[in-house]
Amino acid sequence: MFTHVRGFPTYVESRSNAICGVDLIAALYAGCHAYGEMLRLRGNSAKAATFLAKAEAYKTLINTQWWNERQNRYETSLLPDGTFCVNDGGAIHGETYILWFNASSSPSRSRGILDSLAKEPCNIENRSHYPYLMYRYRFPENAYRVLVSLKDMERSRYPEVSFGVMEGIVAGVLVFIPYLGMIIGLLLATLAAVMQFTELTSVLWVWAVFGAGQLLEGTLITPWLVGERIGLHPLAVIFALLAFGQLFGFFGILLALPMSAILLVGLRHAMRWYLSSPMYRKP
Repeated sequence: MFTHVRGFPTYVESRSNAICGVDLIAALYAGCHAYGEMLRLRGNSAKAATFLAKAEAYKTLINTQWWNERQNRYETSLLPDGTFCVNDGGAIHGETYILWFNASSSPSRSRGILDSLAKEPCNIENRSHYPYLMYRYRFPENAYRVLVSLKDMERSRYPEVSFGVMEGIVAGVLVFIPYLGMIIGLLLATLAAVMQFTELTSVLWVWAVFGAGQLLEGTLITPWLVGERIGLHPLAVIFALLAFGQLFGFFGILLALPMSAILLVGLRHAMRWYLSSPMYRKP
């Protein structure tokens, strides 16, 4: 591919005659959207609106002109004659970055890409992105299986593979240990407040706002989101944190959700074994 084009129209190296890949458009969407949000936060509303509009235009382009309704998947490579390359097994390499850059406009389309990720073979560079994506889209068991399989694949020592592995590990840790994020967030907020303010009252206000946010996140948001990711009811999440914290202290809180998820998986396997055993089927 690199001898036939100037620059890189797509990350998919098997598309030697492509002039543009959907992964490139997804990256442009993510870049314009991120820059637009940064401008908005800095108060430059007019320029922010320009870049956010560009981002939305790229996203609309992906989800209209690059969406193949008949095949129920995205096109991935544009050819010089204006047609799209046939969506063979290599196409999934391009679709991965639609998820990576949050460029899909439909949850059902995103889940369709994830189904393709699980079924179709790919190279290790592309596969190293799967754990992070699967944790993000609430498939922790599949993410873990892919994560541990990367070390046995060919070219597993490539630098981008190690980055993907670290991202997957961090995503998994943040999913299963919610209090780790709170501790790090409090430390960073305190450091920023100490560097910015000279009065203790201002630091206390930062703590108060942070505490209010954590109270809302811990009592409403985390039980709903994290419980849904690991298959636990929100009330079960709260009960697990309280019970493990009471029994084992701080480390019990850290281990509450992972251990509860392991227990849940064990109970599911036990129930499946019992329902298929002669003991259950005996009249």
